[in-house]
Amino acid sequence: MRKFNYILWMVIILISIACSNDEDENLSSDISLQRNDVTFLSEETDGMSVLIFDKKNKDNYKYLKSISSGWSADGKLTTILELGYYKFLIFKSAGMNTSLSPQPLDKEASFDDLRFMTKADTYGDGYVLPVDEIFLPDPVVAEQEYHIETATTVYSKLTRAVSQVTLNLNRGYSNSSGFSEQPFESGRSIMNQIAGIELDITGVGESINIYESTGSKKTHYSSTTATSISDKGFASFAGPFVFPSIAGEEAEVKITINPTVDSAFPIMEKTIKGKLEKNKKLEITLWMTSTYNFIDISVNLTDITTETDGDSGIWE
Repeated sequence: MRKFNYILWMVIILISIACSNDEDENLSSDISLQRNDVTFLSEETDGMSVLIFDKKNKDNYKYLKSISSGWSADGKLTTILELGYYKFLIFKSAGMNTSLSPQPLDKEASFDDLRFMTKADTYGDGYVLPVDEIFLPDPVVAEQEYHIETATTVYSKLTRAVSQVTLNLNRGYSNSSGFSEQPFESGRSIMNQIAGIELDITGVGESINIYESTGSKKTHYSSTTATSISDKGFASFAGPFVFPSIAGEEAEVKITINPTVDSAFPIMEKTIKGKLEKNKKLEITLWMTSTYNFIDISVNLTDITTETDGDSGIWE
């Protein structure tokens, strides 16, 4: 897997983000802060934000400002920080299908109040949109207090905070030992008789912070095109990102496979249960016969891996 090449260099502050080779697909970032004009020099700025909270009393940190926009054409951004006590929330998100709460962020918003929220979907009552791929720091790191008196380095390791549901459609046939795979001839695939798939997922989180998920909602996902077709003609669907389920609870996924208009085969449905955990994908594999009948199903919780085209540089 190639590595993310998010490289943020600054004169005073350094943020470096790279995807590691370990199982957690972690991102790393470093920030050095000092009272002065701070110039950010960046090769990659999409989706990165730094929320800064300063100490207003003994135990309460209030929102001061964020660094997430205002980048110049040559990748520069300047800000000023006074000396004092601070906490920093560094995160990566496209901010399309999720929102920060409370909104708007103002001087009364505290560090502990901050959450990422789902957005309602018009599909039906209780449904929310699939969420953005969000990366957040470990709680222990995010909670760390920094007394800024001189140039200071703040280290934060960001981990994907969302889950994903994926679907594989394979063909096989029954035999004395169970079943065997049955690849397609060149030029044909399992999708030749399938118009599209639907995933109706119950039990996704409604919101997350650096600690946990809260709430229970539903997400609907549909696709008429497979994400990939293997050499054997088997199909894979990447599926939606969702907030993890509340700790200790399982989600329910209803799978619907819709046949093409000219297909002789009926609509196929299957319901499974499984965990939705941070930085994990719930991988569902359905095995079907040549006449599109189910013969086996497997559900696995695996690490999310992502390839990004065009990555190169010092992280290679």
